[in-house]
Amino acid sequence: MYLTNAGASGPLPEMMVDSGQTTCNFYAKGSAIALPAKGSCKLTYSSKIPTLPDNISQKTYLDTVFVTSQIGYTARYTEVGVKVNQQSRVYITGDSQEIRMCDLNPISGKFINCVNANSTMAYPGVHSDAIVLSPDGKHAYIADTQLGNGKVYSCSIDQTTGKFTSCPNSGATPTGSQTNPESIALTNNGTRISIVYGDNTVTTCRVDNVTGLFSQCLDASPNPSTFSAVFTIAYSPDGKYAYVGGSRSSATIYSCKVNQATGKFTSCNNFTPPAFFTYTPTNISLTNYGTRAGITNGNAFVTTCSINNATGNFSQCIKTDGNPKPFTVVDSMVYTPDGKYADVIDMSVPNKIYVCNVNQVTGEFNNCTDLDIKFSNRFKHLAFTN
Repeated sequence: MYLTNAGASGPLPEMMVDSGQTTCNFYAKGSAIALPAKGSCKLTYSSKIPTLPDNISQKTYLDTVFVTSQIGYTARYTEVGVKVNQQSRVYITGDSQEIRMCDLNPISGKFINCVNANSTMAYPGVHSDAIVLSPDGKHAYIADTQLGNGKVYSCSIDQTTGKFTSCPNSGATPTGSQTNPESIALTNNGTRISIVYGDNTVTTCRVDNVTGLFSQCLDASPNPSTFSAVFTIAYSPDGKYAYVGGSRSSATIYSCKVNQATGKFTSCNNFTPPAFFTYTPTNISLTNYGTRAGITNGNAFVTTCSINNATGNFSQCIKTDGNPKPFTVVDSMVYTPDGKYADVIDMSVPNKIYVCNVNQVTGEFNNCTDLDIKFSNRFKHLAFTN
């Protein structure tokens, strides 16, 4: 059945909406429907928006809001795609052999149903650190530091439980002098991964999407003198730029053009952050649209900058401290898939994960709340399924 975009209200069965057209189609819960293109379907219901059921997850565009319930509700949206019974998950590393897995409530931004992702197998590493997930959610790539013998593991993910079934060595081979991986970044198509080790190189490898293993690793740096010490990296959504955080005489962000055939960086432009950005970057996180970056560096705030996708240039950088200022020492952060929330890891003792509302115009973080996640060691990094 369907409703037109005329105003409507009242109880509706628990169903799902897409907005590929001016009429709003409702589909039975559990239907497999591709995410729609941007559309113009608009409904306004009269009563309050209830809490979204935990087994519903959404992929949103711009300022979309979607809710589903068996009672009357208010739904405000302009462009929306929703997948039912496929919960978005977040994986959390903890500088240990423990990796936590939680479900994401897309309305509140909170983590629920947290369990150990490696409870059915022994994680082979020692200090789990940076983590990225393959686009299909079948593999988690985890950088592990082991006192000079670091590795990147490729963990296969059970598609029903979300837990790891095996974690072999990915086959990543460092191209520089250091062996402890500091940060990893995966292209959106999942075919190329880059790893930085704290020296002047960027190791980039091809990824087999079936096995999750790496091959053909090479140094992506344009030349040995481009970088000094590199500690974090991120790709633009189209894979045409790599954003590299490191230091030379001061904290620097590099915007590097990527050769799409080889993965090598053809050129890199320096971007010197504002004066308030006083330490070496520890983490760069981009929104799914790639138009904004959040950068951490151990300060009591996150630096957010606008990004020009055509040029790869950063601009309009501001510092955001969470309002009201909950942070002490921010080590890393990540945006949720819809870009409405930022999850911030604070390295204070005991360290915490905060979920913050993101102002969609200014990029500022507001109303940050401690998620109260329990962990045996300190939190390090987060990664979301798409």
